Amino acid sequence: MDFLKKLKTIEVSDLTEKDLKKLRTEYIEKKDKNGPIWDNKRISEINKAAGNLATWAKAMSDYQKVWKTVEPKKKKLQEMNLLLE
Repeated sequence: MDFLKKLKTIEVSDLTEKDLKKLRTEYIEKKDKNGPIWDNKRISEINKAAGNLATWAKAMSDYQKVWKTVEPKKKKLQEMNLLLE
């Protein structure tokens, strides 16, 4: 499967916690003396394609944080709705 097709079809549930933790600690949340090293604007100024990919990666990381909280609640809601039927 080619790279772009993988990006278009990836599911947040397919991303491992290990990979996302590495992305966050080694890139997104990492700082140097000037502040965060992950700056989408700066990345885009150097290379537009890389900037778009950086924005997507950050969005997937943020979405996974929310998904990890919401998904168990959705399952619990489904269970409760089944009990009510």
